[in-house]
Amino acid sequence: MLPALNKARGKAKEAGCRNNLKQIGTGFCSYVTDYDYLPKRGSGGGNIPYWQHQIAPAMGWQVFPSASYGMAFSVYVDYPILRCPSDTAPFNVAHNLGGKGGLSYGYNNNISSIAIGVVTWGCKATQMMDPSNTFVLMDASAGAVTYNNAVTIKLLHSNAVNMLWGDFHASSVKYPLTTDVGGAALNRYWTLARD
Repeated sequence: MLPALNKARGKAKEAGCRNNLKQIGTGFCSYVTDYDYLPKRGSGGGNIPYWQHQIAPAMGWQVFPSASYGMAFSVYVDYPILRCPSDTAPFNVAHNLGGKGGLSYGYNNNISSIAIGVVTWGCKATQMMDPSNTFVLMDASAGAVTYNNAVTIKLLHSNAVNMLWGDFHASSVKYPLTTDVGGAALNRYWTLARD
């Protein structure tokens, strides 16, 4: 009885994680509607806000000015949508990047940091040739995720990774992703197919 109960709990947490990603996808969609670009990844320097701060107004979250990051969350407020229910060790816990609960989702580095002249943006939504197969966010142990990097991809759901895709739907993908991507065909999930 106990293994079946644990399996059911795991499935419920996996569904909760996908629901978080769908809600975050709503924030991304709103941002794209307003600005034509995905939010930029952000950085610790240069006063560039992180993606979660940029979508905060669409999510109804309060952000504060920050000399280091441009915007910041309160370290006293929990933002459970930014944390997978299965993640027992999120990153940036009690930090102004994720609030007191931390983060569980990493942003695809190949679409979140595109230089256009001297300004860095996320990619334009129309640059993704196949948005339903280009991931935006995934379960991760770091904020920027690169191709099949097992250090940052976090397997929280029975050897699967939950992902938010470029068309803002969420689903699970079995790991390793190289099997799904087909070795050298990196642009299926990770990169832009056209400029």
